[in-house]
Amino acid sequence: INDTARAASDRPVRGLTTAARQEESLMVKTEAPETEATAELKPIEQLAERVKSLIELLGTTREELKLAMDENSRLTDEAEELRGRLRAAEEQQASQSREREEIRERISGMLEQIEEISLQ
Repeated sequence: INDTARAASDRPVRGLTTAARQEESLMVKTEAPETEATAELKPIEQLAERVKSLIELLGTTREELKLAMDENSRLTDEAEELRGRLRAAEEQQASQSREREEIRERISGMLEQIEEISLQ
């Protein structure tokens, strides 16, 4: 090999030196049988990827379910508290209604007594 050819062979081709090109050509040659094996394993790899996706989805779904259950529990507690406050308000309103009715009856009785005194 003359110096020009040697220099040309040492120059990077597609960014590769001669040694790297030789290594690449060896890799290409050794990849051919793997490609056939890879073709046979491709459905299994796709299935494995699907299983991984489903496992991730399951994990996400479980987290979302836990959050939803926590929110449900919080809202149930809040609803129970509001029901208690509503019962207390209804009891207070009923008590006040009874008191008003008693006051009306007393005032009505006093007015009748005043009328009787005025008529005498």
